[in-house]
Amino acid sequence: MAKRRHLKRRVSHICGGLFAECVAIILYHPDIATQNVDNVAGELLAIERDMLSRISHVEPGMPAKAYFAHITEEFRARVEQACSVLINIAG
Repeated sequence: MAKRRHLKRRVSHICGGLFAECVAIILYHPDIATQNVDNVAGELLAIERDMLSRISHVEPGMPAKAYFAHITEEFRARVEQACSVLINIAG
């Protein structure tokens, strides 16, 4: 169980940090359209909620190691996509 707890903590820290970046972009770059940043922030919250619930409830019939490797890879891909959108918005 300790590994799930650590994985949940990492997901929360990464999503929280990126959410803070969204807030910083809105505060320090008033010329940027806030709707785009709001969309990314909402997506980050959805990613966090989805990943935390999927970590808590392992898919039946799938080996745990393979399941968590798949979850980790999917999380990485979704976060990279959100980061690339933020980079494009911030310029």
